[in-house]
Amino acid sequence: MYLLLLTVGGFASALFATSAWRHRHHPGFLHFALMEGAVTFWVFCYLGEQLDPDHSATWFALKFPAIALIAPNWLLFARHQVSDRFHWRWTWLLFVWPALVGPIALTNDRHHLFFREIVRREELVGLNGPLFNLHVAINYSLFLVAAGILLVHWLRTRRPQSAFLFLGGLMPFLGNVFNEASKHVPELVELMTRNPTLPTFALSEVFIGWTVFRYRLLDPRPVAREALFDGLPDPVIVVDGADRIVDANRSANTAFATPQ
Repeated sequence: MYLLLLTVGGFASALFATSAWRHRHHPGFLHFALMEGAVTFWVFCYLGEQLDPDHSATWFALKFPAIALIAPNWLLFARHQVSDRFHWRWTWLLFVWPALVGPIALTNDRHHLFFREIVRREELVGLNGPLFNLHVAINYSLFLVAAGILLVHWLRTRRPQSAFLFLGGLMPFLGNVFNEASKHVPELVELMTRNPTLPTFALSEVFIGWTVFRYRLLDPRPVAREALFDGLPDPVIVVDGADRIVDANRSANTAFATPQ
């Protein structure tokens, strides 16, 4: 059941990656495609680790470059979701660590800087070395920045897609926090013998996928509409049939938030 759940999550990620790649010239879509592609690669590396025990150590090492690619692409996707005018010339710096992780993980037997030791429980588990602690710090920082961006955007605009993306990104983050804590608190290992990060990623994929398709986040037309709506210099408020405010552009939010 565990492997079946991960397989379904992997195929879902591949579907989202393909859909986003088709619109990669639109802001943020390339990063969503790369993130989902990285999740797909990670899932199938894990399946290789479980189903091909003779090469399990290689599969185990290969998944870490993909893991390192998820957080920076999630951050950039989140940033583009809250502003289509986002441009940062130093974006490439976010991908320096993912480029280094592959060689470091694959040569760990020579230096033991990424993992001090790799042990087998229900699956392979690495006991953290100094470079893995750096890996965790980088990824946690990027995930938390992305979460902050989405949360602030939701609080400012009350647009539900930002709240749903925030929650979707939080699921695997919390799962990984539990996994890292279990390496230091033996009692936690008894609660969950397998790494909870991947199952929470699978659950997150369903949640984020529903959000993406429900709010058409991979369709450039709503993005263009939102850019035009928010770019209008005059305050615009949208009300429903019961005279309830259901949307407001940036100028309206600014006008009502500024004391007169």
